[in-house]
Amino acid sequence: MILIHIEVQAQRRRAFPRRMFEYYALFFLRHQIPIFPVALYLSGRAGGLTTETFVEQLFGRELLRFRYQVVGLPDLSADDYITLPNPLGPTLSSRMRFRRSMTLPRRKTAILGQRAIIETNEGRRALLLNVIDTFIQLDEAQQVEFQRLIDAPEFGDVRQMITSYEQRGREIGLQEGVQQGMQQGMQRLTMKAIEKRFGTPPPALQARIEAITSPEELERLFDQIATAASLEEVSKSLN
Repeated sequence: MILIHIEVQAQRRRAFPRRMFEYYALFFLRHQIPIFPVALYLSGRAGGLTTETFVEQLFGRELLRFRYQVVGLPDLSADDYITLPNPLGPTLSSRMRFRRSMTLPRRKTAILGQRAIIETNEGRRALLLNVIDTFIQLDEAQQVEFQRLIDAPEFGDVRQMITSYEQRGREIGLQEGVQQGMQQGMQRLTMKAIEKRFGTPPPALQARIEAITSPEELERLFDQIATAASLEEVSKSLN
């Protein structure tokens, strides 16, 4: 048994390699099984498929070298992934590099027309379509072109899939639920990071962290915990 840890990162940050190592250490201490860490970058210039390294040194000596796999989506070619039988291939290709001559509506149509997406179960398909909608956002004119494209007879399955997705989204508030889950997950990881370094935080500090709704603010706080000298310093950073 192995644990695959995938960390989604909007862009590269200086403190990120240390944070990946800390995640690895926390997961290993908890599960005691082999862990395969992967950083998934949504911004460009990450190098496509590569590795990054965190190095800890002391007194001029290397104490630790930790490597993790990197997937820089915008640096990959969509042509290599859009037709894969695994639905994650065409879904994540929506963030990859397409031919410049291909408009956004045509990109979205090509992705949604893949059998790997159409034939997956409804619950998983809703999540995949949500990712595609997030990565390929169309303005009013582009939406008109997209609608014209999927009105073609060969895209009947795509139209039915979109209708089902929209109905499901209205019923369960999918977008709100995903965002709330990500927020709560980051809050839990922040609490665990504080407990690991300083012990259980006081209730007042826990309440302040639970009140943070911005992913960027939670990420900033997590980075500060790694370098803070005391719990008081962490608390002051919230002022």
